[in-house]
Amino acid sequence: MSPAPGARVLVVDDEPAITRALRTLLTRYDFQVKVAETGGEALAQFVDFRPDLILLDLGLPDMNGLEVLRRVREHHSVPVVILSVRGAERDKVTALEMGADDYLTKRRYVTVDDKEVHLSPTEYELLKAFVAHPDKVLTDRMLLQLVWGPQYGDEAHYLHVYVARLRKKIEADPQNPSYLITEPGVGYRLLVKEP
Repeated sequence: MSPAPGARVLVVDDEPAITRALRTLLTRYDFQVKVAETGGEALAQFVDFRPDLILLDLGLPDMNGLEVLRRVREHHSVPVVILSVRGAERDKVTALEMGADDYLTKRRYVTVDDKEVHLSPTEYELLKAFVAHPDKVLTDRMLLQLVWGPQYGDEAHYLHVYVARLRKKIEADPQNPSYLITEPGVGYRLLVKEP
């Protein structure tokens, strides 16, 4: 049974793209939505907002989502649905044993022209880097370090291969991209605003 329209939903996740998408979707169906990006913020919002449902990520910057779940369960039986990239059976069992009502694994896909496009983990991380810096030029070195790690910086061929793969999945015409724009001699930019 889903919460009644107007029900209060607390979204606990530190990924802005996820929280924006969930807020947009839920408010469209008349839910009241609050967002918490940390475990501490989630626990404060839990007391102040008194949610009817909590959507909880496990990977929070200040504490494990399971600790948030444990503290919530000390005081209340509000439904808690785990939304996490962690898909291991052990994580699911632990969360459910600790009192989660359900466990959904975040899927790495985007929607293009109302069709789901599945991304590899690296493609997903690359798209996340672009989305986190819309309309800003990102150098090859910056993208390599954001996606592959701080020890990378000179392996531009990795980046070029993955940008090409991402363009094939999200661009109508990958040879003439509308979103992932090449800035010659510098890097790439995710075009959001019209030039």
